[in-house]
Amino acid sequence: MRTCYLHAGMPRTGSTSIQNALLSFKSDRIRYADLGQANHSAPLICSFSESPQDYHVYRNRGLTDKQIAEEVDRHMKAVNSAVLEDGDVIFSSEGIVDHLKPHEIKAMAKFLRDHSERVQVIIYVRPLASLAASQMQQRIIDGLKNFTIPAPQYRKRFQPFINQFGRKNVQFVRYSRDDLIGGNVVSDFAERVGVDEVRLSTPIRNDPWSVEAIGTLYAFNKFTAPQLDGRKKSEALHKLMQNLSGVTGRRFDLSRELIEQHIEKHRGAVEWAERVCGFDLRGTIKDVENPIRSEADLLGAAIPIEPQSPDASTPPQAHGNYPFERRIGFRLAHMARRLLRSR
Repeated sequence: MRTCYLHAGMPRTGSTSIQNALLSFKSDRIRYADLGQANHSAPLICSFSESPQDYHVYRNRGLTDKQIAEEVDRHMKAVNSAVLEDGDVIFSSEGIVDHLKPHEIKAMAKFLRDHSERVQVIIYVRPLASLAASQMQQRIIDGLKNFTIPAPQYRKRFQPFINQFGRKNVQFVRYSRDDLIGGNVVSDFAERVGVDEVRLSTPIRNDPWSVEAIGTLYAFNKFTAPQLDGRKKSEALHKLMQNLSGVTGRRFDLSRELIEQHIEKHRGAVEWAERVCGFDLRGTIKDVENPIRSEADLLGAAIPIEPQSPDASTPPQAHGNYPFERRIGFRLAHMARRLLRSR
């Protein structure tokens, strides 16, 4: 039987580790779809979205309509080629749960069924207690400029897959070390699709961003980005993220109070997901030192970074004596301090 395995995230559940481990994998029975990149989000979104020009990756890169059309054509050819090969195939995209509309997921489901005898969807689901900070951090990296913990959107993300593939063909897995086969997501996924883990590539670990770096990005999103056009914003953000990469500091964590309020606010969404998935999705709130309690805390966490010299062999480090203005520019310091004074 020819089976198509569709790994659909959810975001912040180790998808990058799965993708990097599976990249270039191929056996006599099963293979990871060769779409020219480890993460299949862009190829699948381009192939089934009616408006790929709205995909945030392309907006952030400042691509022209012509360049986007070329990307779409390239990705569609790769996806079509991947489903024509013999044997079982694996696609992995955490982005499709957020960037494909229900009718677009319907089109994707039809396409995959037309080229497979069976489609099995695997979705890792992260409990809200641990998802809150992780998701907020990622949204800040993506451009979030308001101090709001993103909603989990369990129903919006999962219902279209249940509708189009059928509940029996959608496997939900709780993203928790105690629940994962082998204690990690790569081992767990390999077991579920029948891949010999020994033959996988060593996954690349994503080092978490420090709260100092996240605070700086948040200040950029809030004060600087709105003043720049698309291309200038993209260039400035790229340079800023290069300077922040590898900056050490404390971990980005939210306070117990914020997380408790967040869980209560989204109680209905959590209860729906628990009924569908069959396991607890509130999770356990852990007490941490120096958590972020407010927007003022987050802006206050941004600290100066010493610029890296051309011949430096180490990443820039937090440097308390270096002028705030030299670190970020664009008058971020003045605006951030003015906001803090007004609180």
